[in-house]
Amino acid sequence: MDLPKETKNLLSAEPVRRGKHPAGFYRAFLFDLLLVSSSVATGYTVWRFLEGALPWWAPFSTACVFFVVALLDSFIPKSSRRRGVVAFLLATGFVVFFLHEKLELILLGWASLFTFFLMGEFFAIYEISNSLKIHFFRVVRVPAAKLATALVLSFVVFWIPYLETTTLERHPFIPRDTFNAAYDKLAGVLEKVYGNLPLRSSIG
Repeated sequence: MDLPKETKNLLSAEPVRRGKHPAGFYRAFLFDLLLVSSSVATGYTVWRFLEGALPWWAPFSTACVFFVVALLDSFIPKSSRRRGVVAFLLATGFVVFFLHEKLELILLGWASLFTFFLMGEFFAIYEISNSLKIHFFRVVRVPAAKLATALVLSFVVFWIPYLETTTLERHPFIPRDTFNAAYDKLAGVLEKVYGNLPLRSSIG
């Protein structure tokens, strides 16, 4: 004798329970935290280096960590809005130690980090979304160049005010005479390119 099969009312079935956050949320959050933290650390060590309180390898080390985290972050799926917020936070975290400088220098340093970082991020997104096979070095090539440009430009921007102080004496690996000689040679080349543009002047 066959027993009647138990039937289920599909309309009254319990809805599928999903996690509160999408997959990869915590990983992306961790990378965001590391990225902003490393940017803050880089800004701090650059500031202390320019003040003569830290050796050259301190900002170099933190910049390398920031560089690596930023490149790895390019592979983390995130919305464009979230990437923009992270770029805003990391640029702000870097320049917060230079708020005593002129406003135009602060804005230039902030804008270079914000703009070049986002440009590199969006290029990485485009490269990943339009590739059947992801090649690491091909994806990070442009973001690495953009980020390196932003870091170097920001360092130079915030270094300018210190050229008028005793920064060069604080760091013996850049003697004043050596710096002036290198600057005069570079200025001489630029003067030939741009005409009679007076660029050569001894610093200090």
